[in-house]
Amino acid sequence: MTEKTSEIIKSIRPILQEYGKSIKLVDLNNQGVVLIKLEGESKNCPESIATLKLRIENLLFKEVDGIKQVIGI
Repeated sequence: MTEKTSEIIKSIRPILQEYGKSIKLVDLNNQGVVLIKLEGESKNCPESIATLKLRIENLLFKEVDGIKQVIGI
């Protein structure tokens, strides 16, 4: 689960970097909770929550079995 999640985060990163943003996988626990950190312009951007919930979370739910929650820190 961790390897697949990491691969997805890596695939998202270049797209976000085009907009001055980035993403980092901080942790993935055994309960399926993913902690990610939005970096760059993302950390102060009102659209960060929407990006996290609508895109990243949905993609991880779809692609990685066992993911229960994605939390931005």
